[in-house]
Amino acid sequence: MPGLCATATNPWIDRQLAFWSPGWVLGGCAVTLVAAVVVRHRTGQAAGMPSWATTAYVIALGGVLTWTLSPRSPGDRYFRFGETERSCSLWRGDIAFAMTTAEWQFNLLLFVPLGVICAFARGRRTRVAMLGVVALVPVAVEAAQYSLSSLNRVCSGTDIVTNWVGLLASHVATRIVLRLRTHVLALRSGRPPARIGG
Repeated sequence: MPGLCATATNPWIDRQLAFWSPGWVLGGCAVTLVAAVVVRHRTGQAAGMPSWATTAYVIALGGVLTWTLSPRSPGDRYFRFGETERSCSLWRGDIAFAMTTAEWQFNLLLFVPLGVICAFARGRRTRVAMLGVVALVPVAVEAAQYSLSSLNRVCSGTDIVTNWVGLLASHVATRIVLRLRTHVLALRSGRPPARIGG
């Protein structure tokens, strides 16, 4: 049955929202919030993360999984490429054209919050570990979309690449901003600039 009512103005986004399952979305949100509370109190400091960043990391990760693994309505089965059976496309079409589509842009932006949040982790090892976990998520999601026919989704290697680009670009940009901020504050205080976060 159709899911959330479409409220966006972009046709692709409208269709995505129209075929979301409200029950799965609400359940995913509830599980995410519980996980955020538990992780914040039990593992936030051990992971070398500010409490707000730990909470935001879990919420952003839960949001990605909720969006990408919520089952579609059978009526929307494989609507993106017109497939009539389960398949997985490693790469689709011209990259220049793909970059102009709403789907490509959304997949790029989907992992931007996680890239930004990981930049606030204290210590290089923690950042690398967190980025590694997030980088595996698109691969696991696409594998699940291919393996679980009940999701009524199609996996695509293009989605993995765009997720990674959004993750790494946002992470690097945030690290640069944080380093510049630390440098400026150090100069203002008369202290030599210090390295941040390893």
